[in-house]
Formats: sequence, structure tokens, C-alpha cells
Amino acid sequence: MPEQRDSSGHLLPRLMVWGGILGASVCMVVRFTASAPRWDLVLNLAVSVIGFWWELRRNRIRYEATWRLPRAPRSSQPSAFRLTGRWQMDNQGLRTATVIAAGILPLMLGVQWSLSGGSDQGDDVSAGIFGGSFVAGIIMFWSVVFWSAKRAEGAKAVARVEVAVKDGAARALPVVVLDGGAGLHAPHPLEAFIEFGSAHRWAYDGPEQVRKRRKARYAGALRLSGDDGERTLFLESPVDGEAIGRALKGREGWLYWAPSGTVTHSPCSAPAILALGDGRYVRGWTQDFDSSDVPDGEVARPSTLGYVQHLRPVELAVLRQQPFRYPGLICGVLALLAAATGVTGLWDGYLTEGAAGPLVLAPLLLAVGLVGNRIAGKYRLRRRAKTLGGTVQAPSGPERPSSSHIGPPPPPPSPPRAGA
Repeated sequence: MPEQRDSSGHLLPRLMVWGGILGASVCMVVRFTASAPRWDLVLNLAVSVIGFWWELRRNRIRYEATWRLPRAPRSSQPSAFRLTGRWQMDNQGLRTATVIAAGILPLMLGVQWSLSGGSDQGDDVSAGIFGGSFVAGIIMFWSVVFWSAKRAEGAKAVARVEVAVKDGAARALPVVVLDGGAGLHAPHPLEAFIEFGSAHRWAYDGPEQVRKRRKARYAGALRLSGDDGERTLFLESPVDGEAIGRALKGREGWLYWAPSGTVTHSPCSAPAILALGDGRYVRGWTQDFDSSDVPDGEVARPSTLGYVQHLRPVELAVLRQQPFRYPGLICGVLALLAAATGVTGLWDGYLTEGAAGPLVLAPLLLAVGLVGNRIAGKYRLRRRAKTLGGTVQAPSGPERPSSSHIGPPPPPPSPPRAGA
């Protein structure tokens, strides 16, 4: 399977990216007094860029290879499922931040090298290492904070569905993937989810808890066809709905979700898992109890009898496939040109600080490109959301469910006795 091959080898592109960053850092420390042009730094930069391009190209090839995977029919509804492997999209942002933080060290050394003019090697090298480590530490600290919060949120949502399926409190719907796009939905706050034995209901402890209800968000989405209508699986950011829709189009599976058990006038979405017939899964959110015309599915069977389905995540190459965006490309090319021309001395006759200006400009351009990509992505989601049904609108105001909806459901019927 493609995902198994990904984990077993083909590390050369990543080694090239990290090798170029490490090589540039070593060259700056060992040859700090060398004068421009610094072709050794240009060579290391080129190695990292080629490795990055190679990794993108390899991901595209693996993504297109998933289109040719055989389509397995959905099996009978399992009594429970067990998720294997890691949902690696949780770590995607942390990986990007780690690469950026690692590139800060040679960048700060380069700025210090340009300002020093090759003198006072010991003090200048120490100042560059300290400054680069300080900035990289700040980047990594906040990246770990956001990564931990996002990972915990995803784990809670998945756990809700797993436990609900196991205890027979979830809903299940046989579906076929139609296509992908985008939609607007408002997830329930996981803090409001409580358990009563084997029952699973959402509850609110007062106005403070109501205010924690999350705002509506645009997200990539999969359009799923059931027997009585269509449902939408809203995907976690930054998974692109169109890319994963092309890879999974026409595949059968079961959609499981943990309903809130509350009928309100402010529709929200509940955590859900799409279990495909070939043993892969996609996690996200789907419509909860609301007035929209969506199939309600059936009660998931409790795990007293039957088989347990083992599920693995959809391939990482599919999950992180992103559409082409101009802001990142343009700013990235300009940042590379600024860094390369700075260390080769092309700006020495025009700028009093030499290469320091272009080297400082390079990360600023990268930041502008990342922000531009994010803005372009949100605009694209808004535009695509108008063409995909199943949108869950934002809550209109705080609403407290009645106490009649908070409590355990009736016990399941006893199995028939032998000889009855």
C-alpha cells in the first residue's frame, strides 16, 4: 500500500532539505570570515530547494496513485472499529514550523556575517547563534502550544465517536463519496460533551459554557450520498475538500457520528468518522440534529457481538494535497532570490549594510507568502461553499437544551433466549 511504502523509505528529499540547512549553518560557523561571493551557501540553499521540490513532486505522484486503488464494497456494519496508525495531519503545522525554525539559525548567522565584515569572528558567531536560537525557540514554543491544543481537540472528537459506536449511542449511515468542495459549519464545543454511563449527550452548564460554543468556520468538505439523501463530512483544516474528493470519489463506506441528542434552533455539527470499505478512514464533522433535510441514519450496533473493523488513516499524500496558490509561489521565489543575491555580494554596491538587508527581507517575504496563501485559501473556501450543499449555519444565539434531553437513553432490548 502507498502509505506503507512511504514509511519504509524514500527519505532522500527530506534529507536534502535538512542537509542543506545544516550545511549552511556549518559553513557560516567554519567560514565566518570568508568574503562574498559565498557560493558554498548558494549550493546548500539549492540542495534544500531541490529537496523541497522533489518532496512535493513525490507527494503528487503518490496522491495520483491512490486514484488507482481498487474500490472495495462497504462491509456490513461492524459492531465497533479500532483506529490504527497516526493521523499525521495533526503534526503538519509542527513540521513546517520546525523547518522554519531550523532555517533561522543560518539566516541570523548570515546577517551577523554581513554586518561584521569578517572581523571579531568569535563574538559575532556567538551573537548570531544566540539570536538565531532565541528566535527559533520562540517559534517552536508557540508552535508546540498550538500543536498540542489542536491534537488534543482532534483526539477528543475521535474518542467521542469511538466510544459512542462501542456503546451503541452513535448513528451510522451507509454512504458513497460523491465529490468534494467546501462548506460552513459550527462544531459543538467538546467541553460541553458529557457521558452518563453508556449514554452520550451534550450538556451546557450555564451562560459561560454556552459562550464556548465555537463560531462557524469554512472548511473543506466531502459530499456523501445515502439511501435517503445526502450528508456532508466537514474536514479538519488544512485538508482540501476537492483534492480528497477526487481521490475518494465513488468509494463506499459507513459514516459514524456522535449525536448531541438535542434538537435546537441553532444547528451545529457533531464529530464524525467516515470508514471506507477498503479499511481507510477520514475524520471530521457532520450535521447534527437540525432542520436540514439530511438522512438520520440508524443506531450503531453495540459491541456485544460481531466483528471489529480495523481502520487506518487515508494516505498522508492525499490529506496534505493543496491547490496551487500564487502568493506563496511569488513570495517564495522572491525570498530565494533575495537570499541568493545577498550572499553572493550583488547588493554590496547599492546597500550600505550589504547582504543584511536582503537576508532580513527573505523571511519577511516568506511570511507574507504564508499569510497570502491563508487568505487565498479562505477566499477559495468561501467561493466553493456556495456550490456545495449541506452547510450548517452559525448559531444565532445562546440556547440551553432542556433537561429532558440530558440523560441516559433507554437500555437496549435483551437478546432473545435460546429456544424462545
